[in-house]
Amino acid sequence: MVDFQIRLTEMPVGITAEYKETELACKGYFCEGEKEAFHVSATEEDINKEKEYFLERNGRAKISLWQLERSALYRLIAEEMIDYDRVLIHGSALAIDGNAYLFIAPSGTGKSTHTALWRKVFGERIVMVNDDKPLVRMDQDEILIYGTPWDGKHRLSNNIGVPLKGIARVYRSEDNRVVRLSKEEAMTRLLEQTYRSEKPLRVVKTLEMLKRISDEIPFYALYCNMEEEAAYTAYEAMTKGETR
Repeated sequence: MVDFQIRLTEMPVGITAEYKETELACKGYFCEGEKEAFHVSATEEDINKEKEYFLERNGRAKISLWQLERSALYRLIAEEMIDYDRVLIHGSALAIDGNAYLFIAPSGTGKSTHTALWRKVFGERIVMVNDDKPLVRMDQDEILIYGTPWDGKHRLSNNIGVPLKGIARVYRSEDNRVVRLSKEEAMTRLLEQTYRSEKPLRVVKTLEMLKRISDEIPFYALYCNMEEEAAYTAYEAMTKGETR
């Protein structure tokens, strides 16, 4: 067993893990000797549940025990984060010129491919926040999005927090266009990609956070192909408000 601390959304979180690989996967997020906001460790039951989730989504695909542990630990972290006004939203988040934009969609739709286009088109102006499972924090005056070590197969993240200025639900399309959605439509699409607790009070808290996000952050439907023009189209809409 190994005990260590990581800093997530500017909070120290303690972890007890069985596998050294789990600790190594958190490189870039370590802290030490700080008062922990909370501490998590995955039980055998947690690991078995994670295995069931994985098999349900991936059939007979293989996954190692340490990867199951890592996934189970993040589920436990996401559960606790709700009490601290943080919520896990499945998506790919990047920052450009000091502002962050989040792209959400079911796995395999192309959100990571889309953010890769931004990196190709805009080069060093782009900083990846997190390519899979960022945390969104409700601050008093603004909403911020943070990197985490749970950052997708390409391990693209930075331990930073950036003001969130726009969200887009990605749809595959032959042409590129962006449509601004209503707050009600935003709420529905956010809920589809958000970690949801089974505890009633935390469900209520999560819905309150999503309502604030949908009230304060512009939300778009991004219909795009996977060519460079798609990045320009999304950029114009999400940073300048020029939808088309």
